[in-house]
Amino acid sequence: MNPSLSLLPIFLIFSFFIQGQRPALISNPNSADWCQCVVFVMNILGIKQIPGEYWTAASLAEKDQYGKTWMEYQGYTQRAITDLPRTGDLLVLDKGSEVITVQTWSGSEHLVPVSANSWTGHLGIVLGADPVEKEGTAYIQIRLLSANWGVNSRSIGVAGSCFNVDESTFLLPPGYKKAHFFFPTDPVKMRERMVNRAARWSMLGLPPDPQTSLDGFSITPSGFISYILEPVGEKPITPSITDIPRELVEIQPVGILPGDILVIGESGNPELGLVTAVEPEVSEEIGLNINIISMQPGEITTGPTSLNVIKVGEVWSAIDSEKHKVAARFFRYRQMPDYPALQGHLQVIPSAGENEVQIRMALTAGGIHDVVIHHPVVVTYPILPDGRVDANSGWNIAITDELTLIPGELESRTVDLQFPRNGDYLIGLQSDEKEGGFSLNQFERMTLTLE
Repeated sequence: MNPSLSLLPIFLIFSFFIQGQRPALISNPNSADWCQCVVFVMNILGIKQIPGEYWTAASLAEKDQYGKTWMEYQGYTQRAITDLPRTGDLLVLDKGSEVITVQTWSGSEHLVPVSANSWTGHLGIVLGADPVEKEGTAYIQIRLLSANWGVNSRSIGVAGSCFNVDESTFLLPPGYKKAHFFFPTDPVKMRERMVNRAARWSMLGLPPDPQTSLDGFSITPSGFISYILEPVGEKPITPSITDIPRELVEIQPVGILPGDILVIGESGNPELGLVTAVEPEVSEEIGLNINIISMQPGEITTGPTSLNVIKVGEVWSAIDSEKHKVAARFFRYRQMPDYPALQGHLQVIPSAGENEVQIRMALTAGGIHDVVIHHPVVVTYPILPDGRVDANSGWNIAITDELTLIPGELESRTVDLQFPRNGDYLIGLQSDEKEGGFSLNQFERMTLTLE
């Protein structure tokens, strides 16, 4: 038996269940460049642009033929129309929508409506939202950071590799149906964006300078870590991680995941890094092999580079950039939602039985608290020659009745699977969603050659 694997990103797995499922806006792109406001938000948040594809701001909130918006594919959930927006939300204004600006002349305030672009709409990051009353009418006052907008704006110059970025303040009626607010809910996508933001910082190759900033973050190790985390604080794109214990929680390295933070060396002047990949095999004897993007004081950001972390007694250590053995500590962002996570990928191991393979997995808690999953199972679906998943021919094998996953620790399991023939398969982990527990739903595509 000689298994070979072709792995797809987890966020695409549901496309296998519906033939040719992709957002309608992807399958029918317009031949134009991206809106500046969209490019700005994508750069700030670390959302990768798909080459050759195009979305206007307004189209991000439009549902495709499968009932999902572009924002949902990126791991965001739309707030209920009755909910007050929060700092860090993304606002999508429909094309032709109107906001109300408060303008003063002749010594008094006037409410002046201003229309969003009749074709593109607008997209920005909410800096603040407060209920107010003007002329006896209730409104929500929005402070927005966006590009190419200029509505009663306060110019802040260039940020996010996009010109015409500014901060603006305007009013919206409560429940306005042409304004859509989205907040991040998918922790896997949040981690993906952290890695993308770190990669962008590294690719720019900027020399360190505490007096200079990138998108509001000082070019220092702590500025680097602040930049890659999801936006926090009252001004979400300009936080400063100066108090690591307050913002981050220390975890054991055996259970780390991409998006976790690495601190190497002396606490007063450390090298700070972001984990971008983790090798699936972990032991205290051989250590832990990871890839990191990191920045040390006085040096530009480098990576991703490989790093071996080993445990000597009760202390984990690594070799720093100057070839010295130094202490290595791992931290996790406090705002990371709790969820069950698969470290690395499902591993396929040849088995002694005919047409059998072993599926090995390493599970951990992806947030900062323990999580419980009920009735986890390995599920398998054949993929037909036309690319569709044969949902009627799937099968599953139970792993256990209940699993408790702990941050910084690994729960390793092995399951034997028998396959009827060579081919492409969708193999994943699923569990029941139950009160007090978490739902596990992660898939990978594998090409199996059976001997």
